[in-house]
Amino acid sequence: MLDEISNELKTLFSVTLKQAMDSFQDYLQDNNITPTQMNMMTHLYYLGSCEITRMSGLMETNKSAVSQLVDRMVNQNLLERNEVPGDRRSRELHLTDRGRSLVEGGLKARQEWFESVCARQPEETQKEVYQALCLFNRIFSSDSSSK
Repeated sequence: MLDEISNELKTLFSVTLKQAMDSFQDYLQDNNITPTQMNMMTHLYYLGSCEITRMSGLMETNKSAVSQLVDRMVNQNLLERNEVPGDRRSRELHLTDRGRSLVEGGLKARQEWFESVCARQPEETQKEVYQALCLFNRIFSSDSSSK
């Protein structure tokens, strides 16, 4: 039985990841945003403000490449770049309202495919999926909390 469960999980993860990423990629193209820009904005969305030096570490690239990307994103009204109080050489990055909205839209775009598939199913199937997902979450949540 473990082989069957494993195969179904592989299929589930493969299909949902592909569809979610396709939806996300469409969202990026529709909004003229590169994956690298979205990566930076997502870091800022979860971290809050961040200095350029730290961002270069998070993005695993050099500071000059991050600075060039930041320049473009400031011009697109996606980010703000401000001096760090007490250190004129350092710059701190913040999302603009537009940048925050784009990140939130990107998160939503990843989920919309799954929601639309579920919405097309009969109510009884939706209930079965819900119950299976609740069980799945309970099993895997309890396993991760025991470590």
